[in-house]
Amino acid sequence: MVRLRLVHDGGRIVAARLTGDFMVHPEEALDEMERCLLGIDVRIDDARLTQVLGDAVTSSGAELIGFSIPHVVELVRRCLR
Repeated sequence: MVRLRLVHDGGRIVAARLTGDFMVHPEEALDEMERCLLGIDVRIDDARLTQVLGDAVTSSGAELIGFSIPHVVELVRRCLR
């Protein structure tokens, strides 16, 4: 299970928190994934959002266990509905 809590101001994401039954190694990469969502326009398309999250994972050398970037993209979409 993966949960995403987002707060937005109507135009941009101002807070993001990923929690659940998954692992990220190194753990600091989870913080980087959450940080990369801050300031994102709520109208961002899925391809660009996938790229932003993918860049955060790649730059931190992270391994995601129990979830993937597409899972997070779907959660963002659900939160913004």
